[in-house]
Amino acid sequence: MIAMRSTSGHLWGAITFLAVALWMLCVAPSTEAAIHEEHFCWGKTVSAASPCEGLNDGQSGGVQRYVTGLYVSGVQHSVCVGSYLTGSTVKACTSGPGQGAFLNLTPSSSWNFGKIYPNSGVTGDTTVYGTVFWEDAPPPSEPPPPARGGAAFQTNANQLMQWGAPGNMNWGLGMKPGTSPSISAVSGGFEIAFVSNAGSLWTVGPLGNTSWELYVKEGTNPSIAKAGSGFVVAYQAPNGQLTTVNSSGVVSNTGQGMAAGTSPSITGLSSGGYQIAFQSNAGELVLWGDAAKGSTGQGMAAGTSPSIDRLTGGGYEVAFQANNNQLFRWGTAGNASTGQGMKPGTSPSITGLTNGGWEIAFQANTGNLFEWGTANSGNTGQGMASGTSPAITGLEGGGFEIAFQANTGQMYLWGTAGKETTGQGMAVGTSPSIDRYS
Repeated sequence: MIAMRSTSGHLWGAITFLAVALWMLCVAPSTEAAIHEEHFCWGKTVSAASPCEGLNDGQSGGVQRYVTGLYVSGVQHSVCVGSYLTGSTVKACTSGPGQGAFLNLTPSSSWNFGKIYPNSGVTGDTTVYGTVFWEDAPPPSEPPPPARGGAAFQTNANQLMQWGAPGNMNWGLGMKPGTSPSISAVSGGFEIAFVSNAGSLWTVGPLGNTSWELYVKEGTNPSIAKAGSGFVVAYQAPNGQLTTVNSSGVVSNTGQGMAAGTSPSITGLSSGGYQIAFQSNAGELVLWGDAAKGSTGQGMAAGTSPSIDRLTGGGYEVAFQANNNQLFRWGTAGNASTGQGMKPGTSPSITGLTNGGWEIAFQANTGNLFEWGTANSGNTGQGMASGTSPAITGLEGGGFEIAFQANTGQMYLWGTAGKETTGQGMAVGTSPSIDRYS
C-alpha cells in the first residue's frame, strides 16, 4: 500500500490508489514486461507560478526510464501533467477538483519525468499527487554474429596484437619497428608469423610459439599459410632470396632473388600444397609453388608486394600494383588491369570468397580505402595512413572483412560484417593482416 502522511493524505492516497488500480486493470496495455510505480510531487502544492517537476522533486519516482504513463490528481483545482520528453504540447488534464488524469507514454531508454501544473484559467494553490509508471528495460537484442576475421598488427608500442575472432590479446612480444605480421587460420585457431625486435622470425599460436633463429631481410615481412595440418612461412632471407620454413622446421631456399624492400605472399591451395607470389629482383611478378613456377612477365611498381589467395573450387588469383601504378590481377580466374590507380609504395590484398569470386582491398591514389571485385567495387570513403596497405579476408556466406590502418593511426575493420573502430593504435608505417576463422 501507499505510505500515508496525514489523515487527509490517507484518504486521498486511498482514492488515488483505487484510481490507479482501475487504470492498470482497464487501460494499461497488455505486456509481459513488469509494470512498476512510484510517487512524484506527492502531496506538493503547485500554482501557475510554481509548478512541480519530478526531476527536481528529490524523489526517485519522478525520474525513470521506459516510462509507460503518468497519473495525476489535484485536491482543490483541476491540474495537468506533461511529459519531459513530449514537451508542453502533450498533456493530460483532470476534469475538476478531486479527479484524476492519466497520460499514456511510449517507453524509451531516455530519462522521463512529469511536470504538474494548474489547468488553464485556474488561480490559487492546489495540492497534487503524481504517480509514474515504468516497465523493465526490454531484453537486449541479439548481438550481430561476430566477424569471423582474426587480425594481427603491430601496436604503437611495437608489440604484437591479435584482434577479433576468437578474441583480443596482446602477446607482449616486441616486433621490429616498421614491420607487419601475417596471420593464418589453422587447426585450433590462428598462427601468426612476425619479425621480432631482434630481426628474427617468430611464429605463435595453437601450433606452437617458436623462435626459428632465422633472420628476415631488413624492411620486409613474412607471410604464413595453412598447409595440411601445419603451416608454411615464406620470407625474404638476408641474402635477398625467397625462403620457406614449415611447421616441422624444414627450411628451403628456393634460390629465387627478390626485389629489395618487398615481401612474398603465400596461400594454401584447396587441392593441397601452397603457392607463393613475389616480386623478383628483375621487378617482375613471379609465381612459385605447387601450382605454377616462373615469371609472369608482368612488371611491378618498385617497393610493392603482391597478394595471393586460393579460390573456392580451386585455383588462385594474385593482386599487385603494376609498374604504371595501377591495380592488376593475375591467376586462374583471369588476368586484367582494373584501371584503378594505386597510391605509390602501397600493396593490395586479395581474398577468395566462399561463394565464389574474389575481392581486393587497396589504397587508392587518393589515399582512401577502395574495394574491387566480384562482390563490391568502389570508394569506402575511409582515409588510410600514408604508406600502409590494407588486408582482406572472405567470410562465410560470401562476405568479406578488411583490416587497415586509418589516417588516425588506429586499426579499423570494414566490410559486410560491419564497421568497427577498434581504438587500437598502430605503429607508424605498418599494416595489419587478417584471415577468416574456420
